[in-house]
Amino acid sequence: MGAFDTAWLVLKNERELRQIGEGGYRAVYAGDNKNEVIKVPRSPTYDFELSHNALMNAFAQLGYPVEPEKLQILPPHRAINPNTADMAMAPVTVRPFHPPAYTQRRMDSGRHSIGEMMDYDERDIQDDLLGVHGYNLYGRKDLRDNTSPAAFNMSDLKNRNLGVFDGKVKALDALTRRPTKLMESHSVTLPHRLADLPEEERRSLVNLFTDKSQFQDIADFDFSRDDTMSIGERKKMRESDPRKLRDLGYRMGFRGTHYRTPMEAAHDAYAAYLQDVRAMQLANSIVEDPYQTRIDEFVDPNEEVESLSSFDERARAMKLGQARREVALQNTGDMDKIGPTFPYYPGLETLFPPPRPQVEAPQYNPLDVDERRRLRLLGLYTDTDYSENGGGPAPAA
Repeated sequence: MGAFDTAWLVLKNERELRQIGEGGYRAVYAGDNKNEVIKVPRSPTYDFELSHNALMNAFAQLGYPVEPEKLQILPPHRAINPNTADMAMAPVTVRPFHPPAYTQRRMDSGRHSIGEMMDYDERDIQDDLLGVHGYNLYGRKDLRDNTSPAAFNMSDLKNRNLGVFDGKVKALDALTRRPTKLMESHSVTLPHRLADLPEEERRSLVNLFTDKSQFQDIADFDFSRDDTMSIGERKKMRESDPRKLRDLGYRMGFRGTHYRTPMEAAHDAYAAYLQDVRAMQLANSIVEDPYQTRIDEFVDPNEEVESLSSFDERARAMKLGQARREVALQNTGDMDKIGPTFPYYPGLETLFPPPRPQVEAPQYNPLDVDERRRLRLLGLYTDTDYSENGGGPAPAA
């Protein structure tokens, strides 16, 4: 598909977006009605993006001051930027492929009133989201020790990422840390943080985050809807004319692998989200089932016994149990009331017994030369193969 065909494809489509703002990752456009906006990534969807969206939406449903977003897939379109002096996007952006986008309610008022509102209420949104891990500029005494946003390192809560909805300050966007990252390098960070949350909140958070139906449109996307070049053709054009490749709507991935369409990048991000779903489920299973009676669900049967799937999971459970024991001891002051949170979980070691020592076949130690000669003269020794006779010399024929 050439540049002219690409432009004609978009011109035939009646969809047109009008830009009204932008952030670090996405351009913001007027929505289909006056009460919503549409956010379209300016670059290919990053690996963390869908997991971040799932976390933010989960926080919103748990009652935290976060304004949720809803995924939708836009048709090919053109985007108009009427204010190029204040926004980085070109006056006209042609998107010849289907891109993922996110709709969100339009906020009530401008950003200039947010600081005044927080000062008036003596209530910083960071404190509501992060609890004692925020700045607590107003000296509040009601801050929580552990919150779901704090468990995932929510940050970047600057003014441009805040808005007013129904008279309340909420986070439009932020930064969070992927569950997979909190579980890497044999870390127990995520299980520990989940264990610190109230049980009902933890379970709801896990269920909301791992609900794959929220990204079903990406999972089920029919790539034949986009008229694309083959990977081989893209590689050739990348070497000869990469600028033309970008003009046709392809974008380089974050790691510089190859040029992709927006939905190809979104599908890769969906695969990354599925990894995070697995990490969240594993972390939650360590909290729910500290004895790890269901550990086989997370074990790679092709791995060796002494692998991440066995001893490392035991180590995580042990450390988690020790942390819970310390909390219980602080709360009760009585060792007898701690119950089954002993740091090493009695009986846990039996779930992962050490590998059985391999029994090696006894090595054939031939008799010394003089003894062999003596036995052969007596007719009691032959050179029959050792393995056929259970470990000793064969009787003479």
